Amino acid sequence: MELLLGQPQPCPQGTSYCMVDISQTAGAREVRKRCVDRPTCQREWYDETSDEDKCITFDPRDTSRRLVCHFCCVTDDCNRQLKPAQSSWFTP
Repeated sequence: MELLLGQPQPCPQGTSYCMVDISQTAGAREVRKRCVDRPTCQREWYDETSDEDKCITFDPRDTSRRLVCHFCCVTDDCNRQLKPAQSSWFTP
């Protein structure tokens, strides 16, 4: 996992999935990168976000849209960008 600033770090045992949380309102964006366990990945990404068009079509250059998205990915350094590559997204 890569924090906002700093070098990529391996996820601790039991939290082997990478999550990127993005929240945007009124042109401001908050980003959090973290390691999560499978249930969190399933719930926040797959169950709550993976079918949200505003997240699937999220463009990191556009801060005008109001949104909350959670991207969970499963390959090394997959959370390096704001939006992980679709090929790395978690699927149950």
